[in-house]
Amino acid sequence: MINRHRRNHILQEDTALLTRIFL
Repeated sequence: MINRHRRNHILQEDTALLTRIFL
């Protein structure tokens, strides 16, 4: 469960980074 939550957090950060690059 913890691993899953951690993965979700990383995914969210990745998405934010991608959005920054795109913008």
